[in-house]
Amino acid sequence: MKKVLMTMVMIMTLCLTLVHNPIKAEAGNVASLNVTASDEEINVSGTMDSGVVAAAIFVYAEDGKTLVTMKTTQVDSGKFSESIALEPGTYTVKVADYDGGEFATSNVTVAGKTIPELNTEEDLANGDFIAKEDVSVPTGSQVKIISVDIITDSAIISSIQNDLLSLETSAYEGKWDIVKVLAMELKASGKGAVSIKVGDTYNGKIAIVSHFHDGKWTRQFCKVVNGAIEPKFDSFSPITVAITDQTDTNAIIKSGVVENEPSVSSAPAQSVKVKSPVTGDDNINILAFAMIALAFLLESTMIVKKIRK
Repeated sequence: MKKVLMTMVMIMTLCLTLVHNPIKAEAGNVASLNVTASDEEINVSGTMDSGVVAAAIFVYAEDGKTLVTMKTTQVDSGKFSESIALEPGTYTVKVADYDGGEFATSNVTVAGKTIPELNTEEDLANGDFIAKEDVSVPTGSQVKIISVDIITDSAIISSIQNDLLSLETSAYEGKWDIVKVLAMELKASGKGAVSIKVGDTYNGKIAIVSHFHDGKWTRQFCKVVNGAIEPKFDSFSPITVAITDQTDTNAIIKSGVVENEPSVSSAPAQSVKVKSPVTGDDNINILAFAMIALAFLLESTMIVKKIRK
């Protein structure tokens, strides 16, 4: 009887011990970690020890101490992957078993939105120059096209690059995008609209047309209709067309892009009286009149002399 009681006491003591001090399974480790960056986000992937069901991802600022964000991701068959949106900057990424364990660490730099560089003629010429056959004059316009050429002047290309950089910065801040850039050296006379084919792919999209005017780049918004736009000009110079992913101008304007192209004068032409040029017959008539006047003067002089006698 005493042995039975002693056994029961031992079993109860063991149970109480397990309740207050449960046996913990040992946390798993990160077997491999891969962190890559693209525009505005990072991808964290890797493998964990067998039995791990979730991974904890901590993203710190460059100092490795300031927590920026954290994520929990599922581990499936020992593998995990998670994408995290981040502002441009350098970060420290730490990953561990969600239940604890050692951290695996990696540093990564997130770049801003990629801005296309237009440093050379070849960069622009890579399908981005507007062909002569894609430029025409719509009905009613008073423009006369002289030439449509590629841009080769390095100073102009540099200026275009700076202007596009400004547009790309506004697009990044306004969360819209430029999907196509076109350019041309347009020489023309007169004032009015010019039709530029950009392709049916962009129908309904807003194009930002820029050209150098009075020492600065000015812009106007045009919607792509039937694969073309019809910007209006008072003067002509190198022109760029940045086709956006927007179908109205609200987001573009909110991001600070101003439509400041001078309006084209649409006043009707006034008739001007032009003095008829002097012809050869008119010269003869004037000479005849002068001879008659001279004869009359001579005759008058003779008459006066006779009277004095």
